[in-house]
Amino acid sequence: MSDSLIRDPGERPSILSYPSNQRDEIRRLYIKLGPYQLQKAKYPFSPSGPRGSMHSFQQAWFKKNWWLEYSEKKDAAFFFLCFLFNKKPIGKFGSDTFTISGFNKWKKVNYGKDCAFIVHEGKTPASAHNFSVRCYEDLKNQLCHIENVIEKQTTQQVMDNRLCLKVFIESIIWLTFQGCALRGHDERPNSRNQGNFLELIKFLASYNKTVVDVVLENAHQNAKYTSPNIQKEILHVLATNVPKAIRDEIGMSKFCLIVDE
Repeated sequence: MSDSLIRDPGERPSILSYPSNQRDEIRRLYIKLGPYQLQKAKYPFSPSGPRGSMHSFQQAWFKKNWWLEYSEKKDAAFFFLCFLFNKKPIGKFGSDTFTISGFNKWKKVNYGKDCAFIVHEGKTPASAHNFSVRCYEDLKNQLCHIENVIEKQTTQQVMDNRLCLKVFIESIIWLTFQGCALRGHDERPNSRNQGNFLELIKFLASYNKTVVDVVLENAHQNAKYTSPNIQKEILHVLATNVPKAIRDEIGMSKFCLIVDE
């Protein structure tokens, strides 16, 4: 979905234009992308100030203001955080300058303490900009928490799947070495005897809580590994490893074959 988001701040729709139940998701996607900071050797010059002197956007401003954005479409500056969390424009002149219309009075950026960027940020925690900063930090922390939870769940699922597969492989090896058939005549869940393979799995699980949590009906839906095709694939892998083990053991030694007719 992030591929469909419009990046240029002069062209993208307002967050408030999205349905209310989608806004936080859109915000998260934009946060992952970060502010749109177009890097150019030279930016267009435009008249600024009462005398019409020519000024342009400066790339160095990105380093001083990480949340700053530049729109090539409008040749204007925007504030990334205010775009994400600014409330509905209150109708006051200039209230939507850094979120919708864009700022391009470049001369006012180098006014020291009266710099247009600093003035917009405000001196109090209640300013619109500082409100947006707090909202950004809160949502970003939520995003990090969600990602950590997903990562932990994914890691645990991988470990569970590996344990499940290991139990099945070891069971197949044991049954094969004992010359026992794997499948039973009736492997349905309500069967009183599901065959050597499944009954051995249930027997092993009954002695180990960790195993019982990851096999058979407790296994992840796409990682049960109980189908006949999976069993055949595991047997095939074992079969191909036997000649290799023999070759590795014999090496370059001479050997003979005894054939009994």
